[in-house]
This record gives sequence, C-alpha cells and structure tokens, in this order.
Amino acid sequence: MEIVKRRQLAKISKKPINKTVKKSKSSPINKAKVNYVIDIFLLISFVGVAITGVIKVSVVMDFLGLSWGQAPMPLLSTIHDWSGVIMVILVAIHIALNWKWLACMTKAMFGKHDAKVCDAI
Repeated sequence: MEIVKRRQLAKISKKPINKTVKKSKSSPINKAKVNYVIDIFLLISFVGVAITGVIKVSVVMDFLGLSWGQAPMPLLSTIHDWSGVIMVILVAIHIALNWKWLACMTKAMFGKHDAKVCDAI
C-alpha cells in the first residue's frame, strides 16, 4: 500500500502546479483559459478608456463637429472612469497570475539564467 501511495505522489508531483487554478477540489480551471478571459476583458476595458478618452479631447470634438453641450460628457466620463477602474483591477489580477513568469523573465534579462527556462512556467 505504501508503494502505491509513493507512486501516486510521484505522478502528482511531476504535474506542473501553476498550469491550473483550482476552482474546487473536483474541477481545476486551465490557467490559459483564465488568462484568455482576463485578456478579453482587459481589451474591452482598454477600448472603453481609449475611445472615451479620445472623444473627450477638444480637438476630436471639433473634428467631429460637436460642441461640449452636444456630447454626453457625464456619460462619457462615467464610462471612461469605470473602464479605467476595471482595467486596473484586471491588470493586477493578470500580474498576480503571471508573477512567477515575470520574475523568471526578469532574472533571465539580467543574465541569472536562460530565458528558455521560463517557457515551462
């Protein structure tokens, strides 16, 4: 019985731990899928910040032929602000999920080890 447990432990320990984010004990979520979803929402929030930020610039307002009274500035400001807040939160989550890789690449950039080591993370 002890040999079986050791073999099972050896199999488990060879699996990369950071490739999954545990949702519960029974169903792990793939880290790549989590990153993908976060990146999609980052893109959406970035587009919201970028578009509303560009529209709020007076040169663009003049180019579009709009005056400050015609544009829904309170709505644009609300969208701009909340998109920015969401983007900051998502960036923090993204950095936290990829912290080991960032640390590894930083060490590789300063010559501590080869960057190929970081591909496995």
